[in-house]
Parts: sequence; structure tokens; C-alpha cells
Amino acid sequence: MKKQTKAIIAMALLAFMLPLMFVPTSANSALTKWGGKDVNGVVTTDEDCPIVVEHEKLVFDINNLPTPDEAFSTVIDNSTVTAEYTFYNPSDMTVNAKLAFPFGIMNGDYYEGEINKHNITVNGEKIDAEIRHTLYTSNSFGEYKFSVDEDLPRLLDDYVADDFFNDETAITKYTAYLHTTGESAYNWVFDINPEKYPNTVFYVPSASHTTKLENGDLRITGIINGTFENVEIYVFGETTGVTDLSFKFYKHSWTFDGEKRGGEEVDGYEKISISQKMSFTDFIFEYYEEESGISRMDWYNATLLRLQNVNVEYRYLYFARFKNDYHKSFMCWYYYDITLGPGERIVNSVTAPMNPEININYEPAKYNYTYLISPAATWADFGKLDIYINTPYYLVHNNIKGFEKTDNGYELHLDGLPRERDRYRLTLNGIVKEQGKVKDLTFKLSEAEDPEIRNKLTPGERILIILGIIVAIIFLPVILVVGIIYVIAQGISRLIRKSSGK
Repeated sequence: MKKQTKAIIAMALLAFMLPLMFVPTSANSALTKWGGKDVNGVVTTDEDCPIVVEHEKLVFDINNLPTPDEAFSTVIDNSTVTAEYTFYNPSDMTVNAKLAFPFGIMNGDYYEGEINKHNITVNGEKIDAEIRHTLYTSNSFGEYKFSVDEDLPRLLDDYVADDFFNDETAITKYTAYLHTTGESAYNWVFDINPEKYPNTVFYVPSASHTTKLENGDLRITGIINGTFENVEIYVFGETTGVTDLSFKFYKHSWTFDGEKRGGEEVDGYEKISISQKMSFTDFIFEYYEEESGISRMDWYNATLLRLQNVNVEYRYLYFARFKNDYHKSFMCWYYYDITLGPGERIVNSVTAPMNPEININYEPAKYNYTYLISPAATWADFGKLDIYINTPYYLVHNNIKGFEKTDNGYELHLDGLPRERDRYRLTLNGIVKEQGKVKDLTFKLSEAEDPEIRNKLTPGERILIILGIIVAIIFLPVILVVGIIYVIAQGISRLIRKSSGK
């Protein structure tokens, strides 16, 4: 009985992002899941995926360093990165592999100008690729960092299901018509008691801030620019008591929480009425535009994921309105298939434009590039890795030792994946050796061999700073001792006075 194994192998290859964003420029291959079927339709997942990477050749052709102004324009330079993989299937089964290639965040003209610039080939022949999209979010510092573990599972082939956010949960859209007696900007606030709405979740797109009050309520705050404002309130689930929500109005304050930290209350009134009833699907696609190029399934899954990631402890959803710049939260992927017969080798190559982060704190500037090698550790085996940086510029920093200067730039040859140092951990069974994690490649280029920091401190300023540090080191212990003595003296004094009073 002849078996045919069907593998789903997702590769995060070369994610290059927008300039000046804190996002890896490129990513390596990663295995997510795989399975197979025999002629009887029995699914087999008890074997490791047999595909191995015999060789990876990374070629960075960086012939132009854009200025900061050019970095945010649609200027297309001649800098590229090419990842060429030699895949080998050592098994006696045919393997069908699905690969994914993340190539950036949607961003207007930049996205439109770059989306078809990639070149994907198998054994030298160009292949077609489907364009897919997933939610891509930043951390609390506004930094975008690509992660195979987080981003790859978001690339799905079916609609996501959820117990609460589905078409069985009705959504009612209310409009609160607000009016104040003043003529300037004011804050409006209303409070939500989570215990009063156990089966309800609120979403107020125009809210500017939320604050947890001492009594456990959540205060929702927004701004009235003038005397009138229409505030939309989406209610998921039960709506009992929603029209009884009470608004208050305060003079505009950047504390955003009205009377809790001050702010004079002003007269105003509200009228809350139902403006629309909708299904969850209607809500998801309220601002969907087919012209964006995002499929309905990808839009649905990304939006639902965004809902699932919010904390509904206070029965309130924290995130920005879905329209306007929502599409800029989507990671773009190429999605394509390859097939390897028993004992077959293929060469898969991906070429993409290369765009850096720019550090203008140096003169001349430093251009930072990142290539995520670590996902390659998920393959059954990984052979040699050759890295070439073809550039006329100086390599002023890299985190993997061994690069050699050549006529064309720099190159590095490794017999395997670069790793951090092994670690040793003490356990009940003795000392256990843990293999070091795979290192990702980061390197920086510049027009000068030794760029200088802008606005460097003068010798006099350095001396003053050093003296200040010395003074702080000397006198800080003295201050602490004096403070302790003072506290002790005060305590003794109180005891004496108390004793005298008796």
C-alpha cells in the first residue's frame, strides 16, 4: 500500500518591514505542523516531518542606503535579500509542503509598490503565490517585533470560532447624543459596573481613556469638541439597563478622569437611543473594503483575534476603531505550495527588496538589518549556512563572529545554525546541559568605518558628569545614615514625651 504524506510546513522567510520600525527585516523557515493520509484515509501524525534543509545561502545585495526622508517614501532602491534553500526529502513518501512568506505591513503606497516585487522560484522556475493577511500588533512601547511562535499560527485556512463572539451574540449599536452648555472642549464620562452587566460587553470607539475606580467600576472617558457630540456605543449581548447609563461632563483635563483628580463639572445632558441592531458578522465587516486586497476570511480572523486578546474583566473592549488606519495592523504573506517526491531535492529561492531601520543618532547614520535564523531550528535537520553581504559600505556591527572582508563585501560560512553558549542547570538528577538557542543575525552598515555619536559630550561636560556621580556615591550613604538617625531620634523623642506625660 503506497502512502502519500501531506505536510503543512509554514516558513517565515525574510520578513522585511517598514523602514524605521522596530521589526525584523527578514525571517527564516519554521515548521508548524504536518500530517498524512494513506489510501484508507487514516491520518498519521506520529512521525516527524522528513524534510531537511541541506543548505541555506543568504545573499544580501545592499547597494544603496536611503536617507531618512527616502525611507518613508515609495522610492525603490536596488537593495535585496535572497534566501536560497536546498530541501531534501529522505523518505519514501511524497511530501506536499505549504510555505508562507511574510513580507511587510500594509501601508498605503509603500504596500502597493512592494507587493509584487518579490520573486519566488523552485528549481529556477517562478511559481505563483496567494497573498494572505494576518493581524500584526505592537507591544506597549509601540514596537513591532515579528515572532514565528505568535505570528505564524495566525495564518489559518478556515474561519475561527469563539464561544461569545459569534452570530448567536446579538450586537446593538446605540448613539448617545451629548450636549453641554459651554463653548469649548470638555470631557464626557460614564461608569460601567461590571457586576451589573455579567453577560454584556461594551465597545466605545471614540473613547480616549479608561480608568478603574476605587469602587470597582470602570470609567469611560471621551472629549466633546464644542457643545455637541454623538458617541457610538456597541453592546455585545444583553442590553438591559444600557439606556440608563448616566453621563457627566467636566472641563477638559488631560487627566481624563473627571472628578477623581479634579476638573470642574459642567452642565450637560444626554439622550441614548438605539441606532442599529446587527449580527456579529455585520459588526466584523462594517468597515471592510474589498479593494484592500484582504480576503473576508483573513479580515474576520484578524478582527476576532483582536477581540479575543482584550481583557473583558470589566465588560469593556480596549482597542481603536476598525476604520481609518486599521488595515495598517495587517501582516502580508505570500502563500504557496511545493512538492518533494521520495529522495528528491529542490532549490527554493525567495528574493525581496531590503529596507533597513535607520539610526540617525550617528554621523553618518547606521543602517540596521535583522534576519531571523532561529525558526530554522524547527526543521528535521539543518546543514550548512553561507551568508554573503554584498555591499560597498562598512560593516560596523554584527552579532555573529567570523565575517571576513572580501572584494564584494563580507561573508560568513557555518557548518550549522549559529547558537548562543550552552547553559548548565542544576537539577535533582545533577547538572543538565542545555543547548544554546539559535542566534538571529543582526548587522549594521554605514558609510564610515567608525560613525560618531551626534552631539557628543565635551571633555568639560564629561568631567562634570563624573564629578556628579562621585559626589552622589560619597554623599548618598551619608544622607541615608542621617535619615535613619533622624527617624530613630524622633522615635526616642516621642517615647520620652509619652513617658513624661504619664
